[in-house]
Amino acid sequence: MNISIHLGATIIHDRKILPGKHGYSGTIEHIQIVPNGKKCYCGRQGCIETVCSMNALLGEDEEDTFFEKKEAGDPAVMERWRTYLYYLALSINNMHLLYNEDFVLGGYLASRLYDADLACICENIEKLSPFPENIDYIHVSKMPKHNITIGAALPYIRNFLAGELIPMKG
Repeated sequence: MNISIHLGATIIHDRKILPGKHGYSGTIEHIQIVPNGKKCYCGRQGCIETVCSMNALLGEDEEDTFFEKKEAGDPAVMERWRTYLYYLALSINNMHLLYNEDFVLGGYLASRLYDADLACICENIEKLSPFPENIDYIHVSKMPKHNITIGAALPYIRNFLAGELIPMKG
């Protein structure tokens, strides 16, 4: 598989990336949401990673194969998709309750989400949320397919633009 299979997140506040006290703010992938669930690569069980990453969604399928089956209405794939969207909604709702900020869905998933999928996520959030509110805080990234690579380069670009020299290794 040639895609990034793991979940990732960044918390941005006042146009700044919040690194957190120990440098791993935004690592939502290791928040447990399924007690005694599937084992995560971190060694714990039921982390968001195990239900909301592309790896969790695709299972043994290749990305294109999975989405072709989804488009064809394959019952097993559709059930996996609905379950995935539910856990995604649960995770977004939890993060929204903690931070009350906008949430951007990105990565390879962004190009695969349709309006009906976003509606499903919003319907699930409406059922999960203790607050009746307009779900206007979910956005879908418009970045190109390889946005993970671009995202990884942003700290270096920011330093370059600020006039700081980046030491070269080698």
